[in-house]
Amino acid sequence: MPKHSVFSRRAKKPSKPAIHPAWRGIGCIFMITIPVIAYLVSNLLIKNISKIPWLAIPPEMIVKNYTDQLILVRLLYTTLISLLLFLLISLITFILNSLFNPKQKGPYDL
Repeated sequence: MPKHSVFSRRAKKPSKPAIHPAWRGIGCIFMITIPVIAYLVSNLLIKNISKIPWLAIPPEMIVKNYTDQLILVRLLYTTLISLLLFLLISLITFILNSLFNPKQKGPYDL
């Protein structure tokens, strides 16, 4: 006999459905392909710099004693384009998730 006559068990929380393993593979593919695409786009931008007047390369970013003198510019453009692509994919994912998987309202929601 327990010390107290009232005995209750906690109700188990319903488990969340597991994420399908294919989504991990898609995330890995995105982590590899987005920087590659960004590098290719940055190379394309640098090659066509004369056609894009608003895209300027400051002389401080040109490395004189290196085989590829525009390596810093390529890295900067690759980083910026990668961040923009990741932001775009995150926004699209957020919007699709909010449209097709809305939160269930609780008792305290209006």
